[in-house]
Amino acid sequence: MLLSQAQIAIVTRAAAALDDDAPEKTLEDFFGEELGLNTLERANLIPDPDPSLDGSVNISELTKARDTLLHESGKIPSYVVYNRPGSRNPFISGIATYLSSLAGNSHSEAAFLARLRQRDRVRTELLSFAKGHDLELLAAAIFAKSCDFGDATAGSGDQGIDAIAGKS
Repeated sequence: MLLSQAQIAIVTRAAAALDDDAPEKTLEDFFGEELGLNTLERANLIPDPDPSLDGSVNISELTKARDTLLHESGKIPSYVVYNRPGSRNPFISGIATYLSSLAGNSHSEAAFLARLRQRDRVRTELLSFAKGHDLELLAAAIFAKSCDFGDATAGSGDQGIDAIAGKS
């Protein structure tokens, strides 16, 4: 059974509203809870086997919504849709929950997850930069961190970001 456009809107909004630390659940349960479906209706959304590919199409709606958030809005989605090795069920969880399950609990991984949780604030700050020298300073700072040197340069009048960097 394919999701209707109204159902797709409901589940994509619910997925986008998931917290970074949202626990893992099967997509069947997620769809069922969000759409108020009974057990049989849930099973028909992601059948196994899936000869009509309706289940794959339903799953793809969430990955398409993630792609839209990322590419059109420039936002890192708070959720991930995935298949866990050894399981036939597709899952959804918060992005931090998923990333934590892939790695150990090292200090660098914890620091990365803490930075990830600040992504909306960082995005807002970056979008507030005025064109001109603010962007050159940002480019120079990024270059300085990843190269041996980085600096803002005088504007060339080409509407680009004027910065230079190099490695020794």
